[in-house]
Amino acid sequence: MGTRARNQWPRVRDHWTRVFISHKEEDKELAFAVRGILEAGSGNLRCFVSGSDYSGDWLATIRDELRAADVLLLLFTSPARQWDWPLYEVGLFTPIEESAPQGSIVYLYSGESRPKPLEHLQGVRVDPSNLNILKNFLAKFYRTSEITRRDPPLNPGISGDELDDQATKICSAFVATSTVPLYPTYRISLSPPPNCTTGLSVQAAALPRDWRVDNITPPTLSIFGLADCPATWGDVLDTIEENDSWKHELDSEFARAASGRIAYPTTSTFLSAHDIRSFRAMITKLERAETRILRVVIAFIPEPTPAIVGGPAFNLLRLATRFQTEVIHRFCGEMQNLAAVHGKEQALSMLLGSIRYIERESSHLRFTDPATVCAVFAEGNADRATVLNMFSEWSHVRTDIVSGIKTGDLDAIERCMLRLRKQNLSFLSMIARRHCELIERDAKRVLEQSD
Repeated sequence: MGTRARNQWPRVRDHWTRVFISHKEEDKELAFAVRGILEAGSGNLRCFVSGSDYSGDWLATIRDELRAADVLLLLFTSPARQWDWPLYEVGLFTPIEESAPQGSIVYLYSGESRPKPLEHLQGVRVDPSNLNILKNFLAKFYRTSEITRRDPPLNPGISGDELDDQATKICSAFVATSTVPLYPTYRISLSPPPNCTTGLSVQAAALPRDWRVDNITPPTLSIFGLADCPATWGDVLDTIEENDSWKHELDSEFARAASGRIAYPTTSTFLSAHDIRSFRAMITKLERAETRILRVVIAFIPEPTPAIVGGPAFNLLRLATRFQTEVIHRFCGEMQNLAAVHGKEQALSMLLGSIRYIERESSHLRFTDPATVCAVFAEGNADRATVLNMFSEWSHVRTDIVSGIKTGDLDAIERCMLRLRKQNLSFLSMIARRHCELIERDAKRVLEQSD
């Protein structure tokens, strides 16, 4: 049946005053909330929410309800949304012939923007800071026939307090619908590619590189040196070429989360693409449908690096402790086990990434310069000579480790790790002693000044 014929149907009248509530699909909850609020104000009012109570031919239901309606009420929440369907319903509601009876069309809107195609119609702004606008509309709606065009009015005796209550409730419903979630964190959301609509099996051992980035907060772009949203998770990973340890750990935590266990932040950290900010990664949300994974949210947790607080001795102690935790404890005597779990190539990559990360921070603090490190220690003992010997030995050990990684010789790497453990424990003892000396010296000065 053509549009003209539909628009020329006579309106159906009964003893009810009827309101047809038109809305976007995203605003369905708002529409039902408004229906409940309005119907509570009069026993003679019936509101129909577009998209509900369909049986059989849903288009016929829409036509019948529009024909019976005295008022078409549109709920306009955001100018950014598509409003094709509500505008279609306006077209059905509006008679073509000027002599045909015309119902009222009113739209409630929030914010500053009105829907341009409806600017010639009656618009009522829902404004939490000025409820009088909405209250005046409700007063006309219930106390007079100006809007409903039906006699008698819906509720001539409705009190001002009742109108205040209704205006407040409608305003609250609009605010809840128009609220935009803000995520003041570094986060990224991933979903399956278009050719993988069923998602990923919970048995998956890693986050697929081809998963789409469907949301990324603007601050997160800066971590990876990106100006625009990347297409895939692989594009994100490729911006951080070194420090692979955190990537492998994140895959392990993803597998943990997929199996229904608690996921933890990665112990390994990485440096952002174009500066020296340090981050850990953590799976914060995982959406599942039975045995399939449909969405993953990853947060990046800033790891403060105290480059000045405590002075050079403190930072040397901190870096040596990190080396002991993130390299020695994790890899020394564990290379064969890690290779069995992750594969030899990945295990070797994890080791090299952990070493390079700490080297990168050491370089930033100028601790790759022997003279800088020696200056931390006193001149009256052999510590400075020991430091120089350690630098020389470290150079040889590192060369042997890189060689072992290239050849895949796990036994040679284990021998190097044993040498590193002994060397690092010796340095930890030296720098811890020196740090305590400096703290005691500074504390003594403070006490002397107070006297």
